[in-house]
Amino acid sequence: MQYLCIKANKKILFTEPLVYLPYYKKWLTVTLEILLVLTLFYLTGAITNLFNGELTKKGMLLCCASMVLLPMVLYFSCFAINAYYPTFAEKVLLTEDGIIESATLAMYLWTAANLLLVKRKKLFDYAIIVMCIFVAGEEMSWGQRILGFETSDWWKTLNPQDETTFHNLVLGGLVVWGLMIFPGVIYLLFGKYLINKFAIIQKLTHWVGIPTPRYFYGVVLAAIILLNLTIELSDNNEVMEVCLSMLVVWFVNIELAPGSRTKYFFTPTAKASGTFTV
Repeated sequence: MQYLCIKANKKILFTEPLVYLPYYKKWLTVTLEILLVLTLFYLTGAITNLFNGELTKKGMLLCCASMVLLPMVLYFSCFAINAYYPTFAEKVLLTEDGIIESATLAMYLWTAANLLLVKRKKLFDYAIIVMCIFVAGEEMSWGQRILGFETSDWWKTLNPQDETTFHNLVLGGLVVWGLMIFPGVIYLLFGKYLINKFAIIQKLTHWVGIPTPRYFYGVVLAAIILLNLTIELSDNNEVMEVCLSMLVVWFVNIELAPGSRTKYFFTPTAKASGTFTV
């Protein structure tokens, strides 16, 4: 029987029989996925409810710090697990269809459902719904591993992961995933300045229903990118994707659907206060 021994200070901390991994992976993965998803639902909802219509500067800092703290806790937790239990991290936690990826899938589906319950939707709301459903489909490779269909040889030449997904395509040396998130990065980092600076952009965003982003979204996004660059895991992309999904949840709950978040039992009860101006 093959064993993996993790040592620190010449002391064995954990001995994991690799041959048993496929057997305990099924029930353990499902249990941990449910726990992580419920925890993230609750924590993202709790942080959302820090935001109320009368938020002071101190409250704004608290809200922003909380949004940065949750990705930090997630990254450092994954780092510790990856360091001491690398097989578990690689085979269960950070793998395709693993615990972290399942949490990302659930966050996007939850966000889409949240927006669908909004009665008065603008064009931008529909765009976010389509985006969330698309990303959820990409996360599960459009059911490829569930249904067991093969990727065409031509598609494999474009997709390093040999999957029927679009975000992993490499075109002209550029990864499509980076091109997809680039507009969102520009919007969160510079959107408020551009909207306030140019009247034509202000009119366009008002017609489409795009809210003016608050600066703290850019701070949270920069923190996630910094964590991803400085903390090395067996698969950094999975952790970054779930952190970005949390940012999407916060943005939608605060800017687009402030009243609907109280309909979920995952979220602490709070008084919805309509639109916010900070």
